[in-house]
Amino acid sequence: MTLRATLVLLILSLLAVAGAVQAILSSPEARLVASGDIAFPALRDDPDSVARLTVSTGDGVFEFARQPDSIDWIAVDKYDHPVSSRQIGTIVTTLADMRLIEAKTRLPERFARIGVEAPDTAKATSALLRLADNTGTMLAEVIFGHRVWRQTGSARNGTFVRFPDDDQAWLASGGTDLPSDLVDWLDRSIIDIDAGAVAKIVVSRGSEPPFIIERGDPGGDFALLGPLGPIQSDADQAKRLSMGLTRLKFDDVMPQDQRSLAGDRLTVSITTFDGLTAEIVLATADDQTWAQVSAAGSGDAAAKAAEINARTAFWTYRIPDWQRDRLDVTADKLAAKPGKKK
Repeated sequence: MTLRATLVLLILSLLAVAGAVQAILSSPEARLVASGDIAFPALRDDPDSVARLTVSTGDGVFEFARQPDSIDWIAVDKYDHPVSSRQIGTIVTTLADMRLIEAKTRLPERFARIGVEAPDTAKATSALLRLADNTGTMLAEVIFGHRVWRQTGSARNGTFVRFPDDDQAWLASGGTDLPSDLVDWLDRSIIDIDAGAVAKIVVSRGSEPPFIIERGDPGGDFALLGPLGPIQSDADQAKRLSMGLTRLKFDDVMPQDQRSLAGDRLTVSITTFDGLTAEIVLATADDQTWAQVSAAGSGDAAAKAAEINARTAFWTYRIPDWQRDRLDVTADKLAAKPGKKK
């Protein structure tokens, strides 16, 4: 074969290879990614533009939306209840910083081993995350799989991921836990009143007459107000009652117009030394405790009351039994027993 013919064949071969490469790169399923590449360039460029997050798992689809001109988020599928902005922020930051470290399997039959199977398949443990801006432009779309607890790239742990339109799985840097229950995405705080700030508590139960305990200073003991005057109260029971609105959180939540409080009610009104009065009303339905919370105050306490009401006025909360037990104290229990150490 002449030198000219050899050169012609070499050129034709190079052209064929170039054509094949171009065909691969122009395929809709191809991704120009390599080890160390930023996983989601559009998200990395502008993480603050995320306005919508959709999480699809085998248990369902959760949608979260950011409030206009705000950092606050709501759960579209839970009556627009506020979401933990910290949880959303962690997800956005994690994905924005994520890099593709190591290519893994391309075999669909192995996807479930690392948790990157399609979320709608049987027994799937994966989660499909979609992050978009307020125009609907997709900033990141990924199937989130199992985490690995070892150095991955520059991160202390990693996550197996796969792009939904690609069979290539990756080990990516970084990771975060995704709540499996919708309620766990919510901001579950109801109210938080420090027990040491409580000056007075009024308890009403159904049609029974209310009873009151109070004290004159934050370090003092509570006295139970009886018909003949103050009676020393059981210190343990009084302390327990004073903690009734400390770090109160819910297990579930519904709008008040969809979950009213029927039947006998327990009402506990707590007043602090700075003039804030917070009231919680509880009722039992189907062996569950549901509660509504409101507040009032004057002076410096007015702003605190307004903040509480802005958060609680629309909602009825299901609270755990142990938190109800703190509030469910009778006058008999509060009265100090003879011989008991105060």
